[in-house]
Amino acid sequence: MIRRVVLYNLRSAYNVGAIMRTAEAFGVSEIICVGTTPFPKVVNDKRLPHEIARAEKQIEKTALGASEMLIVKHAADDEGMIDILREGLTIVLEQGEGSVDLMSAASDVGDCPALTLMVGEEVHGIPRELIKRMLALDGRNKLVEIPMLGRKESLNVSVAAGVALHWFSLQKRAT
Repeated sequence: MIRRVVLYNLRSAYNVGAIMRTAEAFGVSEIICVGTTPFPKVVNDKRLPHEIARAEKQIEKTALGASEMLIVKHAADDEGMIDILREGLTIVLEQGEGSVDLMSAASDVGDCPALTLMVGEEVHGIPRELIKRMLALDGRNKLVEIPMLGRKESLNVSVAAGVALHWFSLQKRAT
C-alpha cells in the first residue's frame, strides 16, 4: 500500500488538494510537495503569512480537511526530495521508455512498508534525468504508466494519482 505521495512541481493548488483528499482516503500518511508545488503550512515554513494563507485556501477548496489529516513536508529541490526518499521503494507514475503497466507493477511490489508514489507537473511531467536518478536510487524503484485505451494519451494528475492509489490498494487487499 502507498504510504507517501510525492507531488513534483505541480502548478495547481486544486490538484494538490484533490490528491490530498484521495490519498487520505486510501490510507496515505505523508505528502511531500517538491519545488513549486503549492503546499499548506509546514514546520519551519519560510514563506510570508499571506503566501501560506493563499495556498491553504486554494488547497482546502478541494482537500476538504484532508490536508490536516496528513503529514505534509516540503522539499525545495530535487536533492531535498531524494534525501527524504532514500528509504523504501518509489513508484514513479510517468509515461516513458521502460515503463511498466500499472496493474502488473502493483502486483510486483509486495508488502514494502515505505512505498511511495511520485507524480509530476501537469503538462511536462517529471524530467527524464530525474526519473533516471530515481530509478538508480534503488534497483526496485519502478517507472509505471496507466494503460490508455482511448485516443487521449494522459489523465489529469489528480485523476492519475487516484487511479494508481486505487490499484495499489486493491493489491494490498488481495494479499
